[in-house]
Amino acid sequence: MWDYRHVGFIYFVMYFNKFYLSMSSACNVDSNGFHRFGPNCEHLCHCVGNQRCDDVTGECDECEVPWFGPACQYYDIAFDFFDTDNKRAYGSRHLDNNFPPKYPDLAQDGDYSTCCSTNIASAGSHRHINPFWSIYFVNTTRFYDFQLLLSDNETLRADFNGYKIYIENLTSWGYEDKERNYIPPNTSRSLCYQHDGSKITNRTMVVQCVKTLIGNSVRIEMVNRYTQLVLCDIKISAGRNIAFGKRLTLSPNSIRSTFSSTGAVDGNTDNTHIHNCSGMHGNDITPKWIQVDLMQHVDLNLIVITGYQTDGFLDSGFKIEVSNNSTSLFEEVFDNSTDFRPMAGIFLTSQGQYFKIRQMAAKRHFAVCEIQIFGFCPENYCGYNCSVPCHCRIPGSMKDRLTGVCTSGCAGRWTGRNGLCNHDCSKTTWGEECKYQCGHCNNGDSCNVSNGHCKACAAGYKPTPKCDDECVDGIYGLYCNKTCSSKCKGTCGKSLGVCPDCFAGFTGDYCDKECVNGTFGPGCRWKCHCFAGEPCDKQSGLCDYGCDPGWFGKSCDRECPGGTYGRMCYNSCSHKCKRGCNKVDGACNGCADGWKGHLCDEKNFTASEITGVAGGSVGVCLFLLGLIFASVLVYRRYKSASKKRDTTNVVQDIEYANAGRASEVPYEMTDKNSDAHMYQALQN
Repeated sequence: MWDYRHVGFIYFVMYFNKFYLSMSSACNVDSNGFHRFGPNCEHLCHCVGNQRCDDVTGECDECEVPWFGPACQYYDIAFDFFDTDNKRAYGSRHLDNNFPPKYPDLAQDGDYSTCCSTNIASAGSHRHINPFWSIYFVNTTRFYDFQLLLSDNETLRADFNGYKIYIENLTSWGYEDKERNYIPPNTSRSLCYQHDGSKITNRTMVVQCVKTLIGNSVRIEMVNRYTQLVLCDIKISAGRNIAFGKRLTLSPNSIRSTFSSTGAVDGNTDNTHIHNCSGMHGNDITPKWIQVDLMQHVDLNLIVITGYQTDGFLDSGFKIEVSNNSTSLFEEVFDNSTDFRPMAGIFLTSQGQYFKIRQMAAKRHFAVCEIQIFGFCPENYCGYNCSVPCHCRIPGSMKDRLTGVCTSGCAGRWTGRNGLCNHDCSKTTWGEECKYQCGHCNNGDSCNVSNGHCKACAAGYKPTPKCDDECVDGIYGLYCNKTCSSKCKGTCGKSLGVCPDCFAGFTGDYCDKECVNGTFGPGCRWKCHCFAGEPCDKQSGLCDYGCDPGWFGKSCDRECPGGTYGRMCYNSCSHKCKRGCNKVDGACNGCADGWKGHLCDEKNFTASEITGVAGGSVGVCLFLLGLIFASVLVYRRYKSASKKRDTTNVVQDIEYANAGRASEVPYEMTDKNSDAHMYQALQN
């Protein structure tokens, strides 16, 4: 793929090779008697008195008015711009007058020896606003370049310290006190330029707006009321004559005679000789037109049309149309039958490549002696033909835009060799070809595209111009002015000071927090289980009173192995546990078949076992009942035999027996009480 960064350099080389190689011989005067310069002598000199300019640069000792600037290529729209009918409908004015008065138009007459002036500085006590000089053009146009000539008096020049230039959009104009003391609101004016307050050593000041501004009035305003504004000359640029030497096209009418094919764009404004003009003279009376191809899409600011002295087509109806290409519809930008313009020039704020003058009234003659189209190259293009890509720093000088070499520096991240500004560097690169990497600028800012310097360094880097040196180990932060924590284990991060790890007993990003109870070691990453919840040593993890049940080891950080539980894991789980036991209290995790309970120490009988036991118990009970019954029978037989043997003592025996039963009751109760006491003693 093409590397478009080199396009500007290629244009530059081609242009200057052409420029210098063509200078093997001096440029001769052209057919109009004008001097030329540049490659193939294709540019027109504008030296005073039609003197010869430098064959290469076009520089003059002095420019012919209203031309000024580098190679005298810029057109001054302020020159002699005042109301010739003395209606004061437009022109220049200032706040107040000195005595004798030095009127504001003295700054527009092209004579550097005459200066306009406001009243003296001490008049400030009577003023309502700051001294100013302004010029009103009625119609809007673009403003960018200014050249001021100040007084040769150093004190009067000092009054310009801090002055401002505003571009305004006025709806009314006048010279009465009320009108002169009127300042439009900020919505109707924009700040173009403000002096930085430094000492003004030169009379001539060339300044640019911060950007191209559109308006109908320019105001130079002093910084306070107690100043005197003395201005010897001011030049306001409408741009360069972009139409010079460009291609003309005439409407395809039935033409009987055609004038010069280049006469209307040859720089000659003499309108007394028809053969110096371009146009048509024929039998048909259909409206005719003439078109200029400007070769580039440009900003159009001012049109100056010079008609043939006896044609008078400028007094009849005509329109100006503009288009971006020759086949598209043309946009009407001016109609002299409806649009009032108080001067010969026609101010515009249009853009386009093709410019057309269309005759509205049907006339046999249509002759234009010169078409001057003043404007600016489109953004990011420079050169006489607006063909050199350029990215000059804003505001770029008039010379920068004329040559494409950015002596004022490159805009944004653009850079390049020999001031071409044809490389667009990324945020992280710098140098003429963007081949160097930026250092570590603070907040991710980009470095200076020319030298790689940072405004400030990111945290973690020494405050060197390029911010490419890290802080030494143990130091971190912005400007490397902080020390890593002594509890850091290893070197902390150079940016924020975060520790990679901490010494035993500490935790946190900066190792500034002591371990909480129950934790210990580097970064407090381990847990201890001391007896009764007592804290362990924060560094070693040692417990003073041993471990909680279920834990063992020097730091009580190891669970009891399988099959053990309790303090120091001294107890063994019951062999009746099915899946081991709890490490703390030995509770079984399920019991083996036939057992139950917390420790699986209770027999768990089956249904058949319960039935067998119940049957055996019933049998024993029946057997015992049988013995008791047999014993009762034997006893009764024994008693019956005794009665037969001793019938004589029946009465005595009965009495004795009754006496025995009477005494048996307290004896039995005594035995029962004695058993109860014994049981109670065993329980205790």
